[in-house]
Amino acid sequence: MRILKTFFRKSVKKLVNGGYITFIGTDTHSTEFRPPLMGEGLKALKKDFGEDVYNVFLRNMNTFVTKSGVSEKNEDI
Repeated sequence: MRILKTFFRKSVKKLVNGGYITFIGTDTHSTEFRPPLMGEGLKALKKDFGEDVYNVFLRNMNTFVTKSGVSEKNEDI
């Protein structure tokens, strides 16, 4: 399992550093069953990639939410 996590982490780093991933989201349908854990993902993003990449992701995520008409209350961030 550890080998898979290491492979996954390296793959994600390559994709983010290459500009192929520019925001994160969730497929959550309920806050009770499989709740969104965006705060954890954003903390990991900031830790692994730094403040600049973190800010780009936040800006892109906010743009997506605003332009899609999704109203979101995000206290987890």
